[in-house]
Amino acid sequence: MLGLDLLKAKARAGLLHLIISALAVGVLAWLTLTVWYPDGLATLQGVWKILGLVAVVDVILGPALTVLVYKPRKRTLVFDLSVIALIQIAALTYGAWTISAQRPAYLAYMYDRFFVVTARDILDEPPATVQAIEAWRGGPRPVFVRLSFAASQEAAANAATAFDTPAMALLSNAYAPLPEHLDQFTQTSTAEAAGSPVLVIPVIGRQAQGTAEVDRQSGQLLHIGAN
Repeated sequence: MLGLDLLKAKARAGLLHLIISALAVGVLAWLTLTVWYPDGLATLQGVWKILGLVAVVDVILGPALTVLVYKPRKRTLVFDLSVIALIQIAALTYGAWTISAQRPAYLAYMYDRFFVVTARDILDEPPATVQAIEAWRGGPRPVFVRLSFAASQEAAANAATAFDTPAMALLSNAYAPLPEHLDQFTQTSTAEAAGSPVLVIPVIGRQAQGTAEVDRQSGQLLHIGAN
């Protein structure tokens, strides 16, 4: 009977720990997938690997260790549980910091595609006019990269192979709101379905490529999907 009581106590402790851990990871996942990386940006930027690591440590490993070490009236129980909690907090903090630091700040349209740009990638101080551009779904700001004539010529020559983010796309002083350059945008957008009011534009992320849907008349970003 004593063994059964111990198993029940372990199960209750593990379940409580699982619920608390799942709630913490759930909040991070919600914030990541709905605010920082809306639509398919989590896949394009490779965020799922970090979320997976946090989930393994906090939702699986933590409660499992609690079940293993838990024993009522155990002299070192508080210490054991404190160590487990510290490991979980460290994993959650690392994951949240990494995901937050790498979140997309801009979707920079250059050549005939979007490049995902983070705040850490920017090579200059964004001017007030750029910071005032409305963020898409609370995440990145869609912008048009204004090119000089020489840069335009280079862009035309290198567009077919431009899958690494070019330096011009990291200069926020060259940014402008997408709708203000709608004519140039629609002229250089090559992935347009015939007769469709929606433009389908390639998106180059840190880990993968996808497509963005943009309203042809307003220049408003509608959706981002991973390939």
